[in-house]
Amino acid sequence: MSGGAKNIVYNIKQCFFDIIFPKYCLFCGQEGTDWCSTCQAKEILAWDKVCFKCHQTDVELGLCDQCRELYFFDGLICAASYEDKIISTLIQTYKYRFVKDLTLPLGRLIAKNLEKELLNSKAIFFSYFFKSVVMAVPLSKRRQNWRGFNQAEEIAKVVANYFKLSYDNNLKRLKHCQAQAKLTEQERLTNITGSFSFTGTAPEKVILIDDVITTGATVNECAKVLRAAGAEEILVLACAKG
Repeated sequence: MSGGAKNIVYNIKQCFFDIIFPKYCLFCGQEGTDWCSTCQAKEILAWDKVCFKCHQTDVELGLCDQCRELYFFDGLICAASYEDKIISTLIQTYKYRFVKDLTLPLGRLIAKNLEKELLNSKAIFFSYFFKSVVMAVPLSKRRQNWRGFNQAEEIAKVVANYFKLSYDNNLKRLKHCQAQAKLTEQERLTNITGSFSFTGTAPEKVILIDDVITTGATVNECAKVLRAAGAEEILVLACAKG
């Protein structure tokens, strides 16, 4: 079945379920939406702007100079902390209850957070920002078929559209791996190694998007592949830091 046909089937299913099971805001119960505009306006616990690895304060783009040498990406921005109840509820609902309608508000949450960074930061990356190409961490075919969509890809498309940037889907997952969530940091590294490939030459500037980042093993493996394919600067964006 083509992507267009799948979307039509999905929309028909959604209309059916909306009639039988009307939507209610996850937080206040307002009918007609999963996350109402009033609740979207509530303040969300921000991710502390410290080094992702060593927690050093007063760093730009989530990595101190020393720890940046340990990763294949140049910087990391998370829209919020996963400890925030609103964010954790949204992401769990989005990923495990397959509520695709949360794509737009979650994508805008990332985009607006990045927009603030663009206005406040003097990082070299941002001088080339509008030459960047947006990508998403890919799912295995098995997991994507189970969910019906790749949440990172859907969010990435919203971010790309928000900033009028190109979207590239040539980053692929080669194999189905054990879910990272219940693994230790070392197990995550071993589990994800060799899981991705990139077809052709990668863009020089890449914005790589995932929903939640914990140890960074998955996005780092993606960045490793993109570097090998020619990417020179890679910025990682996520809805939340777990």
